[in-house]
Amino acid sequence: MTQSSKLKLEKLVEVGVYDSYKTANEYALVILSMRLPYWMFREEGQYYLCVEDAQVNVVVAQLEKYKNENLYVKPQVTLEDEEKTDLHIIAVYIMILITFYLGQLEEPQWYRDKGALDANAVIESGEWWRTVTALTLHADIGHLAANLAGGMFFGIFVSRLLGSGLGWFLIILSGMTGNALSAYVYYPTPHLAIGASTAIFGALGNLVGFSLFTRMHPFDTSDSRRRIMAFVGGICLLALLGAGGGNTDVIAHGCGFVAGILFGIGGLLIKKNISRSKNFQRILLISCLLILSLSWMTAVYR
Repeated sequence: MTQSSKLKLEKLVEVGVYDSYKTANEYALVILSMRLPYWMFREEGQYYLCVEDAQVNVVVAQLEKYKNENLYVKPQVTLEDEEKTDLHIIAVYIMILITFYLGQLEEPQWYRDKGALDANAVIESGEWWRTVTALTLHADIGHLAANLAGGMFFGIFVSRLLGSGLGWFLIILSGMTGNALSAYVYYPTPHLAIGASTAIFGALGNLVGFSLFTRMHPFDTSDSRRRIMAFVGGICLLALLGAGGGNTDVIAHGCGFVAGILFGIGGLLIKKNISRSKNFQRILLISCLLILSLSWMTAVYR
């Protein structure tokens, strides 16, 4: 090594340490875009990015800005993996709703007595499980078909944005919370309701909450009109899809939508920390089934 090379290396300062070459190279490209040189060193499985001492402050500031701007960008996964996961979850979703519908055909009154959302029972007797069990019951084949289609459509979008486990977990929580809010609104008027539509409009709310929060992120440069487009679009869809037919429970749809917005924002806040963990996503998927199973077991054996 020449004397000049040694002097240059002595003047290098570390600006980032990364666990993978892919990540280190991504940040190195940011430095290149500034038309500045960089040096990358590998030591004990980690990659160190360095620049000349005179450029440290400007490079660190740019790297931090890049990191913040991409804080909520979904981690890269293959489209094939996403599609396989979506298909598996959708298959389970279809199987659950059809299984309960077939049970209703055999004993319709038993299922309604045990699982329908009863506003008075929820508020007066604390029968919380009805906020979940009601999501699995449907009035007729048309009602079932509509909720199967809606659940598949919005469920895929939510899971693509938040991850399959977190996405479906929030959809169930949105539906559960929407039903609870609906019960409070109707109480003390006797009110019975069934159907997965509250959760489906919760999923729509998840998408709106995600989009609203992302657009209001401090590094977003869109103007105020664009920032509310997602919310206005969600309201329009709610009005278009959620307010038709004499038996449509508009209040439940609205409650699910509002709950979905709140959970969508909350989901985005924790997405950065858990969406990269496949195991955590699996745990949340299993939790969805546990919530459903626990609710029905409580309904049957209470």
